[in-house]
This record gives sequence, structure tokens and C-alpha cells, in this order.
Amino acid sequence: MQQSYTPSDKILEKYADVLVTIGLGHTKGPKKGETVWLQFPEVAKPLLYWVYKKVLEKGAHPVIDFIPSSTEKYKFERTFYELAKTHQLDFYNREHLEAKLNSSQNRIAIVAETDKHELSGIDAKKISRKTKAKAPYTKLYFDKLQNDSLSRTVALYGTDQMAAEVGLTTKQYWNQIIKACFLNEENPVQAWRNHIKKMSKIADKLTELRIDSVHVHSENVDLHIGIGADKRWISTDGDNIPSFEVFTSPDWRRVNGEIKFDMPLYAFGNVAKDVYLKFKDGQVIKSSASEGADFINKLLKTDAGAKRVGEFSLTDKRHSPINKFMGETLYDENFGGKYGNTHIALGNAYRDCVVGDPTKINAEEFDENGFNQSAIHEDMFSTENRIVTATLQDGSKKVIYENGEFTL
Repeated sequence: MQQSYTPSDKILEKYADVLVTIGLGHTKGPKKGETVWLQFPEVAKPLLYWVYKKVLEKGAHPVIDFIPSSTEKYKFERTFYELAKTHQLDFYNREHLEAKLNSSQNRIAIVAETDKHELSGIDAKKISRKTKAKAPYTKLYFDKLQNDSLSRTVALYGTDQMAAEVGLTTKQYWNQIIKACFLNEENPVQAWRNHIKKMSKIADKLTELRIDSVHVHSENVDLHIGIGADKRWISTDGDNIPSFEVFTSPDWRRVNGEIKFDMPLYAFGNVAKDVYLKFKDGQVIKSSASEGADFINKLLKTDAGAKRVGEFSLTDKRHSPINKFMGETLYDENFGGKYGNTHIALGNAYRDCVVGDPTKINAEEFDENGFNQSAIHEDMFSTENRIVTATLQDGSKKVIYENGEFTL
């Protein structure tokens, strides 16, 4: 699929090196003899070649899952939802999907969209139903990540359509990717290792504070979020490329207040703008949007956990070079700009955000600590200038974030 702009082979080779070496094996790359599952849309074929080559150089086994990209004539995903009957929406090809997952020690997934509105107008109930049907796969996937039997990374390949959606040329869009992934550095892999160390120190400081709760306050945000001293704050170890955020999974039962998101949400082929959520005792009790309100309402009905918070995150403007809205969660959740960003995710929590070994904690203990469970995990973003005040276990208060920067 011809695009108006494709980065040079030098840039794509650097990108591949970062994805394979930093993105897999906790920044050590895949081991000799391991399988690497490569999920690439066809439009991203120029990058696939270099990733394929890099995996072979590491002595690992690349397995390609080549996904057809939608075009004006061929719309695969939309056609499914237009034609699928109930039994097709509920179908979960357990043997096939779980065999793929269980036979892979590593996975690289590339986001490269060629129709940002492919599912516009599709009944959100159908999308939710299909999402729920895949819940067993989602659970297995996160269980494998948690017990360290799978390493993965997710990254972006810019397309003409993704760029046009946010008012950028494809070259401008790629410039954001190049900056954010340190591909303009002589040695991007080393730059990533330095970055990961820096972010890890911030996450450790937040964990050591033993934060009981946080209050996020700005012009359109007044939100109290329970955390708990038994929660760990996490930064990147390469599982998303790029990543500049520091996050934790809160106690969903202790979320109260309201938040309006000033960045649009793109999800499931739909867009929602100016999303507003009001929480009481951990549940969304009111929602609105200037566009996509019906989609948001139906998303909240996916399952019991879809109305609850599974993640709270902060990005420091000093650490993120991303300064353009990209229309993709992977980048918008890491937006730097003038004031960094705050985002929360509705849906599933990250169980490795517990202090200690998450593999030794049973499901009941996770529930007791307020970890949410859901078939979805949808991030929403606010870039307003805000103050984040933490209440510590001893009852004292400390401002941990102000004017887009951590104050640790």
C-alpha cells in the first residue's frame, strides 16, 4: 500500500533495533531459539522487513501475522460487524488464538490505521459483545505477561490517514515518532536504556512515599483517587514504545469526583470528544460528550468493570518530546506539551502494580486491594495545568505534580 512518505531505511532499521532489543525481554531482546510473534498491518511492511531481519540476527524465530489494511474498497473489520450474526459475535476461536499465544515467548504489535472511522455508525453493542467474547484470551494474555512467560511491545507506524486525521502531514507525523523513539540519536538503544533508568527512579520514589490517595485538581478536574500503600508505581521497561508515563492501578472503590478530558478518544473505530465522567464510590454515575456520547454510554456497559478505574497515570513534560495530538492512545497517553498529561483508564487494572510478587497473590487478595477487572482498558486524557496532591499513609499531604512536572 503506497504512502506519501516513508522514513529512510536507516531510520526504520534503528526503529526495528529499538523494538526488538528494548521492547522484548525486559530491554535485553529475545533469547536465541525463542519465537517472536510479529503482528503487522500490511501498510507497515517497510518496517516489518527490518524487524524480521533484527529478530533473525538475535537468533530467534520470527513468525509473521500479516494483517490486511482497510482501503476504500476493502473494509474487513466493518464488513464483519455489518454482517456478523449473534453466534459470530460470540465466537471465540480458543484453540487457534491460544495456540498462537502459548507458542510465542515474544510479541511485537504494530498500530497502523488506514481508516480512522471504519466502524463509525456500527452499533457499539456489537463491538462490546465481541470484546466480551474475547475475554478469555485477554485474561490469558495478561496472565502470561504477569508470570513473565511472554514479553511484548506495542508501537506505531504512521500512515497518511492517521496524519490527516490530526491535521499533520505524514512526514510531520513521523517526526513525532522519530523524536519520541529517540531515532534521531546516534544510538537509540542506549538512549532508551538511559531513559528507562531515569523513569524507574521516579516510579520508585512514588512507591516509597506510600501514597494513600491523590487529589487531581484543575479547571475541569476535581477527582479524588484512592491508591493504597500496597500499590507500586510503574514506569516503562520497553513494553510500550514510546513511554514517558508513570502509573499505578488505584483502588477503584475509592474514586470520587469529576473529570473532563480535553483530548479526543479514538477507540474501536469511533471518536468521542469532550468526554465528561462523574464518579461516586468508584462507579461512573454520569457521562457526557460533545461527540460520541452514545458510544461512551455503550462502552460503559461492556461489563461491570467498565465503569470503574483501572489505571491512574502522570506524564512529566520534561521527559516527553511528544507535543502534537496524534489520535492514538499510545502517543496521546504520553503527551508532553506545555503541562504534560494526566490520564485514567476505565476497565482492567494492572496487577503488577502491587508491592511484592503478583504471581503469589490470589484473586481474592487482588479484589481486597481494589484491583478492577474488565474486558476493556480505555485510556482518556487531560492536558490541563493541574495540581496533584497526595495524602500519605501518615495523613500528611504532599504536592507530587504541578505545572506539568513531578515535584519529588
